[in-house]
Formats: sequence, structure tokens, C-alpha cells
Amino acid sequence: VGGLTLAGTAAGWFWRVSPLDLARSIDRRAGLKNRLGTAMSATDSGWADAQRADAERKLEGLDPKTVFPWSGNRVLTGALCALILAGGAYAWARSDFGMSAAEKQERAELASRAEEVRRVAKEGLENTPRELSAMEKDLRTDIESFAKELERGKLDREQALVKANELAKQAETAAQDRFSAAGRDLDEAGETL
Repeated sequence: VGGLTLAGTAAGWFWRVSPLDLARSIDRRAGLKNRLGTAMSATDSGWADAQRADAERKLEGLDPKTVFPWSGNRVLTGALCALILAGGAYAWARSDFGMSAAEKQERAELASRAEEVRRVAKEGLENTPRELSAMEKDLRTDIESFAKELERGKLDREQALVKANELAKQAETAAQDRFSAAGRDLDEAGETL
């Protein structure tokens, strides 16, 4: 697709339009019923002069912006082509085109782990009798973003392991805080009894 876009852009950039093709285009866009094209292709005769006069009369009443509403220059066209190429390069980089079979398998394996990460996070953070602390809410957000990164294949194996270890440490700290809070709650409950 990118190659065809580039070829079409190059052809449009360098290919010059003949006057007859331009006349036919104006006929079609302005609804002149082939007056201009016929007048340009006509040979010298009595009819040719009448056809040219008719075409000129019809052209005088036309507003150029209604015939060709898009006016652009080479800078605008070049910027548009650069934008299309940049978008294509971005899409190509995000796809698995050009990856080896091992890289594709690794990406698929990491993406399949995303659901497992979500399940573990839900079991550990959602099924609690008390409200989540700010640290636990942040941890839940971090785990969800980690699962999305795994699904999209943004991380390679090493990055995923490093991030998983960081999240595991945060989860361990959150669990210790929860256990100490539960111990305090039990102590307070014991004192009130």
C-alpha cells in the first residue's frame, strides 16, 4: 500500500496534464456537457467557432472554487505525503510484519499472559472485605497498564520480567501493609471486648 501511494504521488508530482484532459475534467466537474472538450478538439470550421464561443460563454459564468474546491501547492502535497509515510511507518512498526517466528511466538506468549495477570490482580486486590488503600489502588492501575502493554506487545521478555518484578515488590509491600492494618484492627477489636 505504501509503495503504491508513493508511486501515485510521484506520478502526480511529475506527470503533466494535457490541455484536453484538463478541459474534460472541467466539463465533468462543472457539468458543461462536454462543451469545453469538444471546442478544444474541434478543427477550424464554422461549427468550431460557434462551439468555442459557447464554451467561453459558459466558462465566464463559472466560479473556479466550485469547479476545483481543493487548491494545494507542492509544499502542502509534500507535507501530506510525509504524513502518510510517517503513519505507514508507525503502523508497520506496530505490526508483526518482518518479525521472525520466534519473536512472533514470544509476543503471542506475552499477550496470553495478560489475562493471567488480570486474574491474579483481581483475586488479590478486588476480593477484600475492606476498601482499598491508595497504594493498592495505584498498584491495581499499574497492573492493568502492565496487562495492556503485554496484550499490545509493547514489551519484550526482559522488560516484562523487570516490570513484573517491580509490581511483585509493590504487591508484597501492599500485602504487608494490609496484614499490619488487619493486626491493628484485631488488636482494637480485642481491646473493645
